[in-house]
This record gives sequence, structure tokens and C-alpha cells, in this order.
Amino acid sequence: MRSIVIYGPGDIRLSDIPEPPMEPRDVHIRVRYCGICGTDLGILSGDMGFIRSGLIKYPARIGHEWSGVVEKVGPAVTMVKPGDRVIGDNSISCGECEHCQNGEYLKCVHRRGSVGTVRCWPGAFADTMRLPEWHLHVLPDNVSFEEAAVVEPCTIAYNAVLMCRLKGGETVLVLGTGAIGLAAITIAKVFGAKKVIAVGRQDAKLEIAKQMGADVVVNAKKENVLEAVLRETDGRGADCALECSGAIEYVNGASDLIVGKGIFTLAGFYETTLDGFPLDDFVLKAQTLCGTIGHPGVLDAVVKLISEGKLNVKPLITEIVPAENGVEAFYASAKSSVGRIKTLVEFHKE
Repeated sequence: MRSIVIYGPGDIRLSDIPEPPMEPRDVHIRVRYCGICGTDLGILSGDMGFIRSGLIKYPARIGHEWSGVVEKVGPAVTMVKPGDRVIGDNSISCGECEHCQNGEYLKCVHRRGSVGTVRCWPGAFADTMRLPEWHLHVLPDNVSFEEAAVVEPCTIAYNAVLMCRLKGGETVLVLGTGAIGLAAITIAKVFGAKKVIAVGRQDAKLEIAKQMGADVVVNAKKENVLEAVLRETDGRGADCALECSGAIEYVNGASDLIVGKGIFTLAGFYETTLDGFPLDDFVLKAQTLCGTIGHPGVLDAVVKLISEGKLNVKPLITEIVPAENGVEAFYASAKSSVGRIKTLVEFHKE
């Protein structure tokens, strides 16, 4: 079968590889779409911290933002059937421990890897992929395969908003206009935010931020972000901020961007250690700094928002390319993000 594999820094190929074997509770999925993520690009460049630490090794079969159809199932599978339209969790648990038996997969101490990334469970840039049945989620009929392939980055946005503990009426600052940041705008509104301020560096993406529900947009290339935030909050700062851009300068300036007892959530990787962070400012103002990722238990909540028409992810999809052009799409994405939010690679048509 075809699979996009990264063999080393800068070396990515569409290769013919064997189809993976099945265990009794495994499911083979025919992949429809898989999205190119910044993490994939970090693996391609070789600059990612997880590569330096050895948690990601080459060759890496990447891809963790996907949708597909169940093609065949192992003899012990009872939770899905051939023909089901599915997406899946990224963190693969053992399925046997006490936590897994209770459905608390993130607590599993015998986790087997993450799809296409850390301790690389074979990823979804491929004709087919394999997952244990307990990590699959069946899609409702009114959620398309294209929309479903964007659910994973939306789960990160969803978790980031949850960590802000919104009660309604807050001002939320969203830093970054990639897929995570743009989804976070809508999700914050769903959770009761009164005003959302979106910060980015491309006017075209800021226009999409408006479509997603941003009340105020700030181009960081054209005006001072802190001054804009203080202006829009009567000098207080935002009640909470979601840092989705990976820009370290926003982290260093976090305390000034939010109010006392405010929450600053990190929803990305930064590939660096932090020096010069104003710890005493955070202590003095009793502020909270926290990190988040997507994890099991959130996919269904995001799918429900899409199904109910509360979260429109279609503006996040800027390009769809066939699998034979996938490698070129990776190089283009690595070269520039201008005008590009999410590129989907199509492996199979309906």
C-alpha cells in the first residue's frame, strides 16, 4: 500500500509498504483524508524537540488528523463494523488495564504510542491504517469526511477553552490564526465568551477569524498587540488567553495580556526552553499558566458541535490534494504558510 514516510530530516517519500498485521481487536481503516499538521512539518525538518529526545525516530510513518471507512475488523471486534465512517484517538492505550477497562484511556500507564508522532504508532498518511477498536468513533451522517479530518486540531482548541473555565461574559484573547486558533474562536463563543480578540499576521486569515466569530482582529505586523488588547479591554487585559501560534514572545508577555487571576493556556509546541519568563508577575497577580493537547474523550464533543451546526470547520480547509501530490504539498507547506490553514491529502474517493 502507499504511505507517506519521513526517512530523515528533509527526506519525505510516497512509498510502497506492507499492510500492517491485525490483532484480534484491531480494525483496518481505508483512509479518506489526512491533514498536514505543524508537528508533521517539525518531524520533516528534524528540528522538533521530540526527535532530539528520541521520542520520535526515523523512519516515521506520520499522519494523525484523518478520516476514513472501516474496511475489515479482527475476530474479537464488537464496537464497529465494515462500512462505518470513523475517526480515532491519537493516544493508543493498552486496552487491558483497569483504566482502559473504565474508558479512562489517557490514564493508561502502558500506552503504546501516539498516532504518527511520539513513539510513532503507524500514521494515517496511507491507503490504510490500523487502530484498536476502542479508539474509534463513528461519525454522524451529516459530518463529511473532509470536516472529520479537521476534528483533531479542533480537540486541542476545545481543551484549551475548557481550561479557561469560562462562565459566560468573558473577554478571550486568541493568539494565532492556524486551525487551532481559528477553531478556538468559535468554541470560546459556544462556551459563553462575550468578546473574542484574534491576533494574527496575515489579513486573509484574520478575515477567516471574523467568519469564525472574532469580534476584534489584530494584525501583529501592523500594531502593537499589548496596546490593542488593553484598548479593547479598557486597560484590564483579557480574562483568558489561548496561545496557538507557537510564538515565544507572547508567552514571555503573557502576564501583561491577561487580568489578575487570569488564565493563559498554551496550545502548541515551542521547541525551546524558556528563559526570562516573568515568574514573579504571575505569582503577584495569581495568574495561571497551563498547557494542553488533544486527548481521548473530546473527539465526540467536537463532532457534536459540527453536527449541530455550532462549529463550522469548512473555512479551515484551504487545499485538498491527491496522495500522489502529497509529498509536494509537504514541501510547499514547509516553505510557507501564507494563505494556507489546513491542507488535506486525499487517499481514496467515496
